[in-house]
Amino acid sequence: MAQIFSFPGRASARREHPPARPDGVPDTVWHAVQSVFAMPTVPGVQFHEVPVPKSIADYGIGVGMVRADDATQSDDWSALWHVYSCAHPGGIQGGNAIGSGDMHKIVGEAAWGWIMLLYYADPPQEWESRWRCVAFCRIPGQPDTHDDDGHYNTAACWHAVNSGLHKTGVDTDTISGTITVSHDTFFGRQANDNMPARCELRVSWTPPARDLDTPDSIDAGMQVAQWAELVAHGIG
Repeated sequence: MAQIFSFPGRASARREHPPARPDGVPDTVWHAVQSVFAMPTVPGVQFHEVPVPKSIADYGIGVGMVRADDATQSDDWSALWHVYSCAHPGGIQGGNAIGSGDMHKIVGEAAWGWIMLLYYADPPQEWESRWRCVAFCRIPGQPDTHDDDGHYNTAACWHAVNSGLHKTGVDTDTISGTITVSHDTFFGRQANDNMPARCELRVSWTPPARDLDTPDSIDAGMQVAQWAELVAHGIG
C-alpha cells in the first residue's frame, strides 16, 4: 500500500516530501496517492495510515483519523492507539499503558474512523469506475441527531452523509451503507460510568472522476478530507 504519512505519530509528523513511487503502480493510482499527500489537513483531526488488505483490491490507500481532542485526552497515546489498532482486527492487544476496560471506554467516547480507496483492475460494471471508497466512523451522540423521543434519527444521519459526499461530486445513487446505534450499560464497579450512545457509519461509494475523459482519475484527497470533516464535526 502507499505510504502517505509517517506513522504512528501526530498530524504534525506528516512527511515533508512525497513518498517514492513503487515499481508497477499505475499512473491513476499514483496520482490518487499524490492527491492525498497534497490535500489540506482538516483542523482538529489527526491522520494515520492504516493497512489495506491485499485480498480486497489490487491497490489501496488507507487513512485512519481521530478527532484531536479525543486523541489527546490520555497523554496523547499515538492517536487512539493508532486508530484502534487499525480497526481492531484482533481486538485490543497488549503493549499500551491503558487497561483494556479504560481503552474500551475511551474508544467508545471518541470520534474516530477510517477510509480506504480501493482500485480494481476488473471492477463490477455497475461501479462505472475502477475505484471504490469504503469508510467507517464512530461518532458519540449529538443532540441534533436525535428525534423527539431521544433516539438517534438515523434517516437524518444518512441524509447528512449523502449531502456531505454529494459536495465532493459523488453521485448519490452510488452510495450505500448502514447506520448502527449502540449504547453500553456498565455494572459492578463501573456502574456509575456514563457513555453516550454512539452512531457507527459504514459507507461505500464510487468517487467521481476528475473529468469525463479520464474516468479512473480521481481526487482521492478530496474524499479523505470529506470523511475527516465528518469525524471532526460529526453529523448535524
